[in-house]
Amino acid sequence: MLSQSAVSLPIRSSNSTLNGTVYIVPSIPSGGGRFLIDLIYFILYNTTPYCSLKTWFEQGLTLSRRCLINKLLFRTDSCSVQKKEALNMSNFIFIIGLLGAIMLVLGSAWPEGDADKPAKSVKSWLFVIGASIMTMYSVLGYFFKDGVIFFILFQLFTTSASILGITRISSRVSTIITLISGAVFLVWSLMLFESIVTVIFIFGLIGIAIGYVQPFHTVRKSFFLAIGGALIAVFSFIESSWIFFGLNVFFAIFSGYYMVKAIRTRKS
Repeated sequence: MLSQSAVSLPIRSSNSTLNGTVYIVPSIPSGGGRFLIDLIYFILYNTTPYCSLKTWFEQGLTLSRRCLINKLLFRTDSCSVQKKEALNMSNFIFIIGLLGAIMLVLGSAWPEGDADKPAKSVKSWLFVIGASIMTMYSVLGYFFKDGVIFFILFQLFTTSASILGITRISSRVSTIITLISGAVFLVWSLMLFESIVTVIFIFGLIGIAIGYVQPFHTVRKSFFLAIGGALIAVFSFIESSWIFFGLNVFFAIFSGYYMVKAIRTRKS
């Protein structure tokens, strides 16, 4: 799951001048985040006919992401976006995020299938589709809402975990891979962000990712999904993202239901 504000966390911005016009350009996070974004910008700019290697070094990151998108997709030199267009794009991104979150909630509510055939389970595929849509949501948020590339990579991590859950790779191996990857992202997040709220969000997604790779009809699968959903609900509540708060609450409740069901089955 992912809240609307997760891909648009405030980051520092600076003024840059290009052809006499002042643009507000978001500053790039330090450390690994800076390296990855610099690398991506370098590749995009230098494989585009509008920007040569010389221009890259002269201007640096003076163009905003929106300006870059305009050049790549719409073949225009305009870096400005009308308020109406910006509002339409914001609504579109919100709808994408809402669709992904609804798919994940449906996945949490859907009955668990055959534990030996997760690839044939509707529940598993709802998780994969929902996580994939949320990855698209984070990408759109990065380019059009000044989000952080960290959340794209982190959402790819959870999507990969959902895919691992439908493969024939053993649950033990998948769990180890997910735990190691989650630990890396957790350490990286502590280097990039100082807010405890963001850490709550990170822990929530890691919990959901671990839940994805657990076998069906086990207490631990539903437990991790329920805890992850609850933590992201807390994050959404703090960020006043009420629609995503409600969806994450339902996600946690449905996962909790299957956890209780698994506990009763094990006792009987």
